[in-house]
Amino acid sequence: YVDYLRGDKMQLRVDNGGTVLAQVLQIKDGELIKLNSEGEQYQKEDITSMEGKKNEIMLKEPLEKGTSWQLANGTKRSITAIDVDVTTPSGNYKALEVTTEYADSVTKDYYALGKGLVKTVFVSNGTEVSSSLKDYLTNTAYTHNIKIYNFKVTTTDIQEIYKEAAVSLKTNEEIKDALQQYFREPLGTGTGALISNNTKINKIYKNTETGKAYIDFSKEFVTEMNAGTTKETGVLRSVTDTIGSYYNVDKVVITLDGQPYESGHIAMGKDEAFTTDFTDVLEVK
Repeated sequence: YVDYLRGDKMQLRVDNGGTVLAQVLQIKDGELIKLNSEGEQYQKEDITSMEGKKNEIMLKEPLEKGTSWQLANGTKRSITAIDVDVTTPSGNYKALEVTTEYADSVTKDYYALGKGLVKTVFVSNGTEVSSSLKDYLTNTAYTHNIKIYNFKVTTTDIQEIYKEAAVSLKTNEEIKDALQQYFREPLGTGTGALISNNTKINKIYKNTETGKAYIDFSKEFVTEMNAGTTKETGVLRSVTDTIGSYYNVDKVVITLDGQPYESGHIAMGKDEAFTTDFTDVLEVK
């Protein structure tokens, strides 16, 4: 899936059955470069601004037979043929053949004009594994399930609940817009909205270095909460658990227009996080 297009960069979501990768490609100075490839990226997050750590050249001009280059580890990659006939479930193509020669294996990638990578063949010790393009779909959303948390006030405390919700996001669409809408609505009988209709989510992201997720609300998150201590606790826990669940972290920093969270009852320090708490949570349908 094409998650983001940012100028000369494209971020792909690659699901290989074992993990989900976020890969960032860039076309620059006559080269197609894979800047980054991050594993375990089950959430949708824009990493196109991240500094390139991989910087692997996938294609290099001139796009003609004989063009070759070395990867950072010394591996040779070259264009070994043009206009190769390639058959895939999605159709037949005239493709550019790029060969990568490893110590004990060879990989051949086939690129078709207007489609991109349509086939890959990996050969090692007499064993061949290939993958081919089956469908090429446009104007299609990436749909995945997330958990939305909310709460009910009981006679003694709060009862947290959650619900599985399907979210469909097209290229460049952000998870924050979907979450903002869910937060503005009750989750079921006895629950209320976590934020007012005027409250906006300015930003939401995960910092891989700190292992924390961050969500920044507009100031109305507090000024229009109209909550006592119990309700405020429920709102903060529900937001924390929703964001923590989405990014698979246990620490969530909540800020207001870029400043640490502060209300009449709670004042957080800079970068101080709330901790997820999934004990005694009930699922609702």
